[in-house]
Amino acid sequence: MAHSASLPHFHFTAPSFSQRLGDMLRTWQTRAMERGELARFSERDLKDIGMTATERSFQLAKPIWRE
Repeated sequence: MAHSASLPHFHFTAPSFSQRLGDMLRTWQTRAMERGELARFSERDLKDIGMTATERSFQLAKPIWRE
């Protein structure tokens, strides 16, 4: 006789609109802060992280909703 394993019941609830909106706004805020920090990097700082001034300019020109 085969034994059936009882699996725990997983209840998945999709995030609400307000949760998704909050997550998105926090992501955008983080990107804005990180790009602000990047804007203050000196040439030496950029060299330390392996980034050129051109690459920094490209990153800073992106809107916050783009990764």
